[in-house]
Amino acid sequence: MHEFHGCCHCGNLEVDYKTTIAAKDATVRASQCSFCRKHEARAISEPAGTIEITVHDPALLQRYRFGIGVIEFLICRKCGIYVSAYTRHGDQAYANVMVNVLD
Repeated sequence: MHEFHGCCHCGNLEVDYKTTIAAKDATVRASQCSFCRKHEARAISEPAGTIEITVHDPALLQRYRFGIGVIEFLICRKCGIYVSAYTRHGDQAYANVMVNVLD
């Protein structure tokens, strides 16, 4: 497994991403939804990987939804950085991580 760590600008939202894919082989995606286009978001994920998000001050976590509301965009209220998009389907959870937040 390859492990990557990162955080928002102020450090309130930390991300730990574990994947079987090496950084040089990762496919970076740019969603064409209006939210991601306006944030110039570039995301990575992997079905066999894991993403753990640590929130140091929950009052500073902004969960934003739009459209049909199935995706939560996780944003730090203090520094404004968008770190991940997250959704649940039954008992499964799916997430991605923005490559710009990784160290």
